[in-house]
Amino acid sequence: MRAEEANAQGVVTTHDDPRFRLYTFASAEPAVTATDIWDCAVDAALETGHRGDESWLWSLALVCGDEEPETLTWLSGYDYREPPRSPRQWAARRVMQDRYLSAQARTGRPVVLPDGLRVIRMFLGWAQSPLWESFTENYPASPAALGLSPALVGDLDSWNARWNDHDPEEPMPDHAAFLDEGRRLHRRVQAELDGIAEVRPEFDRG
Repeated sequence: MRAEEANAQGVVTTHDDPRFRLYTFASAEPAVTATDIWDCAVDAALETGHRGDESWLWSLALVCGDEEPETLTWLSGYDYREPPRSPRQWAARRVMQDRYLSAQARTGRPVVLPDGLRVIRMFLGWAQSPLWESFTENYPASPAALGLSPALVGDLDSWNARWNDHDPEEPMPDHAAFLDEGRRLHRRVQAELDGIAEVRPEFDRG
């Protein structure tokens, strides 16, 4: 495989020996293992990660340049130790978690992350609840059955109903304010499910 880089003058140099780095994460504050993979196609490097997807969360990066500090270009996932701070990082985290949880479900294991947390997705799907737990029968998930407080259940129901009641052919009225309310609700759901689940905010794509 040939990798290409452009320097500050725009001159392209090529490399026939790309180096990939496979990161695997295995716990609540993940102990990370990094393994360099040399001189292969990206498909082969990705397959190395997929072979272990039933036992670890993993990500893959292209190592760019030979100077320190190294520059990484994430090809799949990201550094799972970093709390997600952008829609792109949330999306990368989703990829890592979903392939792991899918493997857990396929093999009949508990559908939880390596740290024992469930994953609750918060998105708008024209259903009675904006909460969902993929790869389980809890799809969509009842806010009350999750143990959320009655006040929060009521606020989630009202917020979700506003979405369900609007005309899908028309823009959502006060869309910015609606998203702000969703972010506040997400923080409240995460606080009430602290130590039980990680709540992914998928209603806001940035």
